[in-house]
Amino acid sequence: MKKLRFLVCLLALLAQNLSGDLHVNTSQSMVTGDSVTAWENFVGPGNNIFVSSQVAGVWSTSTGIGDPFTFPTSPHTAMNNLGDQVVIWLGYDLISFTQSLYGSFYVSGSWVTSLISDPTLEYVIGNYQVKIADDGSTVVTWAGYMFSDGSNQARAIYAPTYGTWPAPFTIL
Repeated sequence: MKKLRFLVCLLALLAQNLSGDLHVNTSQSMVTGDSVTAWENFVGPGNNIFVSSQVAGVWSTSTGIGDPFTFPTSPHTAMNNLGDQVVIWLGYDLISFTQSLYGSFYVSGSWVTSLISDPTLEYVIGNYQVKIADDGSTVVTWAGYMFSDGSNQARAIYAPTYGTWPAPFTIL
């Protein structure tokens, strides 16, 4: 009986680990009530970022927008009152040992994903946030460790046009 209990507990733990750590994040339009939700989940070889939108009370099918080989984690979402949606998350490169920031815009019915920090210049420490204005302009901020001088810096991207990621810059 003890062996059976042990096996049941072991299987329960394995099933829990296979389901992944969800890290759910949701943003909502205060005008329309629409929302976007992003989460991470294990899909083997690593996690992926999934996203689903709710428009006029109907949820879309979830879509994977990350790359499991970059071990994506901890998504953050933003949505404006026009329904424009942005998701950002951390990814880790096992070859270069860098942690980078990725971002995705919902454009013309699909998610367009890009690497938005520069893994040759910095290691993204964390503390990242995303906001989107009603005109579609988007700002992302984060803390980064700079390889050039070993300093920690506040970094940002200001995207004046929805759907594009310009080069990041240092705030301080």
